[in-house]
Amino acid sequence: MKTIKKIFGLDRLYARKVGLAYFIDIFLVYSVIFAVSVIARGPYVYSSEGAFNWFSLALLTLATLYFLQELLQTIFISLILKSRSYTLNLHPHHKSQFAYSCANDELDIADDIQYIETTDNYKLFDARFNFFRKTKHGRYKSGDAFYTVIEFKLHRNVPHLLFDSKKPKGRQFKLLFIASQKLEFESDFNQYFDVYSPKFYQIDTLSFITPEVMQALVELSDYDIEIKNDSLICLAPLLKNDELEDFKSKASMLHEKLNDNLDTYRDERMDYSLGNKYVTDFGGSLLLSTKRFMPVLALSGAAVSALLYMGITISWEVLSNRLSILAILIFISTLYKIIRQLVRNHNIEVSFRNMYKKEA
Repeated sequence: MKTIKKIFGLDRLYARKVGLAYFIDIFLVYSVIFAVSVIARGPYVYSSEGAFNWFSLALLTLATLYFLQELLQTIFISLILKSRSYTLNLHPHHKSQFAYSCANDELDIADDIQYIETTDNYKLFDARFNFFRKTKHGRYKSGDAFYTVIEFKLHRNVPHLLFDSKKPKGRQFKLLFIASQKLEFESDFNQYFDVYSPKFYQIDTLSFITPEVMQALVELSDYDIEIKNDSLICLAPLLKNDELEDFKSKASMLHEKLNDNLDTYRDERMDYSLGNKYVTDFGGSLLLSTKRFMPVLALSGAAVSALLYMGITISWEVLSNRLSILAILIFISTLYKIIRQLVRNHNIEVSFRNMYKKEA
């Protein structure tokens, strides 16, 4: 049973398709397979000579398994949500940092937060991110993505840290942050996480991410973990009710060990009274990478290059149709986002160096 769940991705549930999008995808994929079969001299699974068309059969099998997986994931997620008991946020005075977390950088701002449990010490909740597809007649909802999250308050603000687990989604944040911020550890800890720490703050990080804290982190290696401002945020796939207690227990142990170490940490770049509570703005946020824009830049760039080639060899009128204009606009806007991010990162680092020359 466990093997079947793993094959169909039911052991780590993150996303589901909504009905209309699911059936549209089925129609489009099977239409493409039918077209490929026709081109391969066989309108159906058999070729015109009666020989078995293995290529078409393989495509049909893979497509069917894929849609079966999506259907099962949708059913399982719906069952988990139906069984969940939610409550009100009874401790609103504790400001959440989840809106500034890497999950929101990855998936955009969460559309819905449903609290499972709240105390003076932590908040346990499900976060949902909605996805939409646009058409010329408007847009429709295509799916949801979910995280089960537990967020603890820390004694003080600390440098922004991300422990990107190599298990759940396979290091989904590797395109989000600049690679030069990756921090390597001497032990086998690197087998479990890719760790991101602000440049110039990596020695600070090692001062409170001690072996005891690392052991507690390894216990949570099935999940992604982030430390943002004065919050410890643990990100899990959508967990079943009987998995919540174990998740909460392990996260609580990490919170306890981390808080103990933070009692003696101080950001020496700042005045003594401030350094005991806060870190610099530079240390408070990891620098975002431009790599996340590269797939769109590559695709739109290839389209623009093809359009320019057709304009030179055939007619420049190809640039005036709606799709051509859209491709050009996407390419220009993506290039602008990359340049803007590079300039922003440069300015942030220069500002930090000028203010704290000795430390940088």
